[in-house]
Order: sequence, then structure tokens, then C-alpha cells
Amino acid sequence: MFDYFTPSNWFWIFMAILISCYVKIASARHSVPPLPSFAPASIISLF
Repeated sequence: MFDYFTPSNWFWIFMAILISCYVKIASARHSVPPLPSFAPASIISLF
């Protein structure tokens, strides 16, 4: 039943959740580092 969903879809959904949480935390701190410097670190931390 779940074979219809490819792992890549779940990966991008998880990444979207991470980015949304990062934006909320960054906006709360009023200090937003460049997103490109954060994206590779989050991808590396996943593996």
C-alpha cells in the first residue's frame, strides 16, 4: 500500500518541515543566517 510513495517524496516532505521549523526559530531570534549555508549542514546531518 505504501509502496506507491517513493522515499524521495518523504525526503522532500521532511526537508520542508525542517526548513519551516528553521524559519520559525530564526524569525523568533530575529537573526536569519543565509539559508544556503544551512541547507548542506542539514543534509549532511541526515546522513
